Amino acid sequence: AFGAQLGGREIATIGDDAFMPPTDTRTAGVFVLEHRDFAAWQLSLGARIERVRHDAAGVGRGYAASAASFSAALIRRVPGGVLVSVNAARSERVPAAEELYSNGPHAASRTFEIGSPLLGVETSNHVDLGIRRTEGRLTWALTAFRTDYDGFIHLAPTGTDDAETRLPIYVHRQRDARLVGLEAELVARVADVAAGELDVRLFGDAVRARLANGERLPRIPPRRMGLRLQYHDVRLVAGLEAVRYDDQTRTASFETPTDGYTLLGFDVAWTLAAGADRSVDLRVDGTNLLDEEARRHTSIAKDFAPLPGRSVAVGVRVSFRRAPIAAPVR
Repeated sequence: AFGAQLGGREIATIGDDAFMPPTDTRTAGVFVLEHRDFAAWQLSLGARIERVRHDAAGVGRGYAASAASFSAALIRRVPGGVLVSVNAARSERVPAAEELYSNGPHAASRTFEIGSPLLGVETSNHVDLGIRRTEGRLTWALTAFRTDYDGFIHLAPTGTDDAETRLPIYVHRQRDARLVGLEAELVARVADVAAGELDVRLFGDAVRARLANGERLPRIPPRRMGLRLQYHDVRLVAGLEAVRYDDQTRTASFETPTDGYTLLGFDVAWTLAAGADRSVDLRVDGTNLLDEEARRHTSIAKDFAPLPGRSVAVGVRVSFRRAPIAAPVR
């Protein structure tokens, strides 16, 4: 597969929220993906090249840069329905307009953000090794990854406040960094109920991130563990899920720690009617059933904006389909 992509983005903050000048962003890119099977081996290759240009009002000369990304994946099937995979990628990213031109109070996050037009292209080198079982009543997956960044762009607290607005100052910085992590999942089909199945899913993940000088990066998610019980058949999917987020005490400079919390929720998706021309689906979702005070460590606004409390949402979706046109009979 191959193709081209064109994109445009216009930013115009006004009034008290004008923390950056009006900026127009234009992107153009081309990509190619290749996949081939060699007996028990599968090989995938990908590449993308793009050109990005930012033009900010009153700044003068625009910011233009190119980014190239390449990826490769090798998968080996072994007896027992087990797959072993290795993925590697080298990716480049052009700084966003906010990272370049921010310079003022950002009302949504209650911060004073400062960007830098001197930021360069961010480069990452990623590799992950995974093993998973995809067949049978018991399936599982385990993946370990490592990503090394050359010039990682992040919004860092400075520990000082703006003299006029009294808002904490955050600066878009660029430093070398390393992220390592682990993801695990176990799914067991525990019973056959009526025309459906009852499954149990255990999952968890953890990540550690540091700058090249040993300092910790801000807003890194804590360790997470979850349990989901789910029933599903042709028309109905119903699940009950509990996810535990640990305390996050591995904080960056001038960053506050975050207490852990448990989120309990349920979801039901029921197809009321299904036909060749339309379908009607009912969905009910319940979140934070324990009504916990939960604050996401990844949010810059966590100290004054916790997650919503106990809530239930009900929705109905009707999908219409046009019947395929029959081929003429000859």
